[in-house]
Amino acid sequence: MSGPDRRRVAVVGSAGEGADAGPAATVVEEIVLRLVRTLKEETGEENLCLAGGVAYNSVMNGRIVRDAGFKNVFV
Repeated sequence: MSGPDRRRVAVVGSAGEGADAGPAATVVEEIVLRLVRTLKEETGEENLCLAGGVAYNSVMNGRIVRDAGFKNVFV
């Protein structure tokens, strides 16, 4: 093979590093919840479709279902 040897790089927040994503995830949940509530108020829509990496946060999705007022939430 050519090129320099690859060195191992620790990923911030990776499992095994003792990192806790809880505080960051909570901030993201609050921001998204505020955003979808505003969307609901401004549009009156009953359905919400979420896509992308953040949409896979099941805790956040549960809060959206419980607290945002949409009839259906699709991920």
